[in-house]
Amino acid sequence: MNKFKFDTLHLPSSHKVRLAQVILQYAPGAMVDFSDRTLLTAAPYTWHSSIGTDENIRPICDPRFARALHVDGFEAPTQINYVQFPEWYFCPVCRRFQPLTSWQAEAERNAKGGDNPYRQMRNRAAIKRSWQQDNQECKAFLPRCSNHDCHNSELIPARIVVACKHGHLDDFPWVKWVHYRNIGGAKEPCCESPVLLFESGGGTETGEDIRITCTKCHAVATLKGVFTADAFQKVNEDLDREIFYCSGRLPDFGSHSECNQMPRALLRGATSVHFPMVRSSMVIPSQISSPEIDIDDLAYRWEEYQALCNEQYGKPGDEFTRVDSGPLSDYERFGSLHLQQVELLDQVRIVRAFLGYSRLRPAARRDDEGFIHARLPQDKAYPAYEGFGEGIFLRFDEEAIKEWLELTPRAAKRAWLVEQNRQKGFFAGESHTPITPKFLLLHTLAHLLIKELSFECGYNIAGLNERIYCADREVNNTDFDMAGIFIYAAGGDAEGTLGGLIRQGRADTLPQIFQRALAKARSCSNDPMCSGSHGQGQDGQNLASCYACALLPETSCEEFNLFLDRGVVVGTFDEPEIGFYSKVAFTRTRHVCSNMAKTQVTECVNVEEKSATEGWEAKRGELLEDEAIEAAKLMEKAGVPVPDIIGAELLNGRCNVEMIWQKQKIVYLTSEQMDQASELRKEGWRILDIGQPVDPGIFEL
Repeated sequence: MNKFKFDTLHLPSSHKVRLAQVILQYAPGAMVDFSDRTLLTAAPYTWHSSIGTDENIRPICDPRFARALHVDGFEAPTQINYVQFPEWYFCPVCRRFQPLTSWQAEAERNAKGGDNPYRQMRNRAAIKRSWQQDNQECKAFLPRCSNHDCHNSELIPARIVVACKHGHLDDFPWVKWVHYRNIGGAKEPCCESPVLLFESGGGTETGEDIRITCTKCHAVATLKGVFTADAFQKVNEDLDREIFYCSGRLPDFGSHSECNQMPRALLRGATSVHFPMVRSSMVIPSQISSPEIDIDDLAYRWEEYQALCNEQYGKPGDEFTRVDSGPLSDYERFGSLHLQQVELLDQVRIVRAFLGYSRLRPAARRDDEGFIHARLPQDKAYPAYEGFGEGIFLRFDEEAIKEWLELTPRAAKRAWLVEQNRQKGFFAGESHTPITPKFLLLHTLAHLLIKELSFECGYNIAGLNERIYCADREVNNTDFDMAGIFIYAAGGDAEGTLGGLIRQGRADTLPQIFQRALAKARSCSNDPMCSGSHGQGQDGQNLASCYACALLPETSCEEFNLFLDRGVVVGTFDEPEIGFYSKVAFTRTRHVCSNMAKTQVTECVNVEEKSATEGWEAKRGELLEDEAIEAAKLMEKAGVPVPDIIGAELLNGRCNVEMIWQKQKIVYLTSEQMDQASELRKEGWRILDIGQPVDPGIFEL
């Protein structure tokens, strides 16, 4: 690996990013668009230290995580360095297009002399400011166009770069492209001191509309076809020699090496320019951890699962602490949620480490081709950050899941379809745990609960995260089973979070949240297309799941919003019975306010089984709308029998009704629900109209 000139930039406070962003989207090797320039985050070794004493580095301790990654520890940077990349900029007024070094040299010349005193003063001030940012030496400055007619216009970075699948990145070869792709034929050799113009010929600014002109030799080329995978290879074949090739450059490391790959042109902001590999770990008691477990091994999650399930861990002074969630029977008062355990963790620490990145396609493991490690071989730490927070752990009844799978073979077929789509797609051939209906169920359920919890707990949905604990002895070839989800919020402040999440995990609130999540999952604004999908999202790796119903911000999801399906949770329009929770219908949540106290009362019923035993007075107390309460009073006076169910769903959740008389197949709708009347009548339901005299005889069987 050969070194070349490598200047890193220390930026002022106005150009800072959060530590979490340095580990995720703005990690080393990624470009960051600031207000006045675009820079690339430098490699961690430029931040100094590697398990040592350094004011720019704060150590993070998680021995189990460090052993799993074969390092000594983790480091959180307090000072981030950047590299000037891309290096080509153009003026939006005069359209001149040249490397930043040329713009800087031009500004320095104008600052030293010239016949325009204003321009001299302006450029001297710009240079002085850029070298004294926050009293830190800045080894590059961003000048402005010095042409008089451009009126001090700001420069714009080139929006096209080139990368190869070995992780190399460089500026687009503008000079070569304009000369060897000249419209009138290749102009050889290239100009020694070319002067380029960057022009757009139309409003769309597609590749064909963008023209690069060399004013020195009058070569002109468009960017037509530049984004195709073999664009450079075709030019080489047409000219019968190797003009375009990968430079082997790693600008974040300040190095380059030999490379036999052909680069590909990409937009600067394209997702495929930088795929970070991030691994996370929950800090647990050291008694549980084993010395020889890799981070990608299911046994690593099994250790966390054991710690969460075993109540002897989580006491004051432990790595995480839990609060009493009460007996499990309190969570099942309104119907079975198939839960075996609920744990509320009021203090938890999550460590996330940046291991490296790849370009063009994401790497599944650290030994994949093209993966660029974040640390040098001699480094002893990975860059990381730690979050302190709280979480809700739910362990599900594995026997109930097994029984569901035995009785519903169609659920396994849906998981098989997701796995087939994955094998045919972008990640074909990559190692991955097989997709099972159990994993689809747990993963989708975690997404549905996070969406619903975000309305109640006070955290933005992007502030909630998931950890899925799923394993099967037969499928995963393990000696343990797992069926749990951990939903948590973790901030960078050592004081942690405020308890809003675990409050929603108590028995008086979680069942209602769970029920509402399932009720909303029964329908989607994109149905029936979403419900009946055989593959949507990236490579069709989701079934009945889209942004309107189940997808989250990608930072909240461990699987980047893949492997989701509402069908295995609540069924689909075509197959309503295949979901794990298909046979249970839920009522809406009722808010009862008394003075300053506010409680929530929710009833979970099976529409096919429950009958009414309470009188009218009790039933009226369950109604939400004033209109329905007044209607109930009129019904009582008219001698109408008490309804069986208050506030439930019919027809697979497509219709919300206020009152139901099951045996007579009669429903009462509020004025807001009347648009559902025609669909209910088609299914044989009669609509009770209290605007007309009510005949109690219609309720006789």
